[in-house]
Amino acid sequence: MKSLLACCIAIVVCAKPVAADQLRLESGEEFIVQSWSQEKNFKRPYFVRGPEISVSEIEEPGIDAPNGTGARKLPVFIFLHGNGGNAKEAMRGFMRGRGEIASRYIMVFPQGYRESWNIVSERSKADDLGFIEAIVRKLAKFDNVDSDNFTIMGASNGAALVNQLAIESKLPNIRNYISGVSQLNVWQYDGKHFKAKGDDNNYRNAAIPAKGKRLLNISGVNDKLVPYHGGPSRVIPAKGGKLAFVGAEKSTFVWAQQMGYKGKRLLQPSQTIENVEVFRYLDGDVVHYKVTNEGHGATHGISEQMLLNFLGDTQEIRTKQTVNEETPRVGQFIGFMHNNVKRDYLLHVPQDLPGNSPLVFVLHGYRADARDYVELGMNRLADTNGFAVCYPQGTDDLEGIPHWNARLKISKTDDIGFLSALASDLQSKHSLNKSKTFVCGISNGGLMSYTLVAEKPDVFKAAASVIGTMSGYTWEHRSVIRPVPILQISGLDDEVIPYDGSMPKSGGWGGAPDQNVMMQFWRKLNETKTDEVIKISDMTTAHRYKDGVNGNEVWHYQIKQFGHRIPGQREMGTSVAEVIWEFFSKF
Repeated sequence: MKSLLACCIAIVVCAKPVAADQLRLESGEEFIVQSWSQEKNFKRPYFVRGPEISVSEIEEPGIDAPNGTGARKLPVFIFLHGNGGNAKEAMRGFMRGRGEIASRYIMVFPQGYRESWNIVSERSKADDLGFIEAIVRKLAKFDNVDSDNFTIMGASNGAALVNQLAIESKLPNIRNYISGVSQLNVWQYDGKHFKAKGDDNNYRNAAIPAKGKRLLNISGVNDKLVPYHGGPSRVIPAKGGKLAFVGAEKSTFVWAQQMGYKGKRLLQPSQTIENVEVFRYLDGDVVHYKVTNEGHGATHGISEQMLLNFLGDTQEIRTKQTVNEETPRVGQFIGFMHNNVKRDYLLHVPQDLPGNSPLVFVLHGYRADARDYVELGMNRLADTNGFAVCYPQGTDDLEGIPHWNARLKISKTDDIGFLSALASDLQSKHSLNKSKTFVCGISNGGLMSYTLVAEKPDVFKAAASVIGTMSGYTWEHRSVIRPVPILQISGLDDEVIPYDGSMPKSGGWGGAPDQNVMMQFWRKLNETKTDEVIKISDMTTAHRYKDGVNGNEVWHYQIKQFGHRIPGQREMGTSVAEVIWEFFSKF
């Protein structure tokens, strides 16, 4: 029973009295305070954004909810990020990529503890159902909120929490549940019964989901992380092995039955829209979008209008904006053949970009999708400062996970060859500067960035690593590395890529030392002579080592009490993209 959990919930929110009898919800960072086995009186953040906040204002912490809405009550859309995700980044991405939804809903972005949601064997042991329900209860009390029209959508691990909320929550406020790339797992549904998670994640007791809810599942046929047809994941852990799933179409049918459907399971789609097969039950109250050309990035294969159609918002998208990579509706990959294998990338070239302009590569993290990284803000900087941006997509490693092969043991992919060949091709096609081609990456992308400048310094002239490090192989072969400018941004409490160099060597990931030692290597290699120390924030100190060979510099940002996620304005004083471009622009 939740009342017996060692989980006490307090609520801290910002409200603004508009009239003596009216209480309005405003945009900003809010908190739910919880205690559980890992934390005591822990402030768990969530971010609220009103529908008339512009994309450029997302970074500002104190923006009010829209004025001029009068007594209009607005529906609420809660979005739950995936494992390893970040509420702020999810917010930026959703507000740009799904701007029409953001213009019609109050948007809410909760942050998972340790960047995860507690389902079976995640890092977090928090009461996430209680966390989300506390948010719903509180927001439902505001006068500008439609208390009977909450939608909760999640991606991957966040979708698993959406499923569990649909199973266990009895709140009448929640109308729609949307699960992206995670159908029911076999702990949540054992073939006969839905199951309550329980305090210890053992799913012992049957549960009866509330009736009258609307559910949408989005799944990709080629998903190797969460198998479309069901069975165990190659990667996602569970007690005693890997997490297994119900097939996506069967999962939707089970939900339809729970909501009152008495017919047979649909074996053919009700409708096909380009690469999406639509299975509809109960007049569209239970729906499955089967994305035939996508894997674990299937939510990107769904147009915003399709989401609005499910939500019952029949108003067409009002303005068809010119699509570029900064405001994508659906990410459009460009194909590139390398070693007889089709590889994909996104490209942003500002209008009227002059010849001989720089080129910046942005490499995603492990398990990630390049389309999510368009939201870092690099395209906006490219438009202002005059450079092109390329977002390549990593292929699956031996376990089926998108990755970059920085001389790792988990892959046979030639990413060094692919990225070098792609750089050469883009330089030629778009008249880009071969002497100003740079690479930056997040996490696994950071490892790859180091490997590229170590082995292809004739192609990539500088590297920026965000919460990454050097792979074991690249560190071991450091004696052949030539001087190149390096930027490293590190969280001192990073539990995935530990700052002290204790990352396991299995798979070829670990082997590099403490990052102080690693950066000392780069300082010595580049023969830097001066150290400029800048206090960026109460959390962040930057060391800028300058006056190196060929004018090279080595920058090292150290962030206290910060884990494995992309830092934001609070930590960096600006966006991480701004810091990266400030660094690259010097060379």
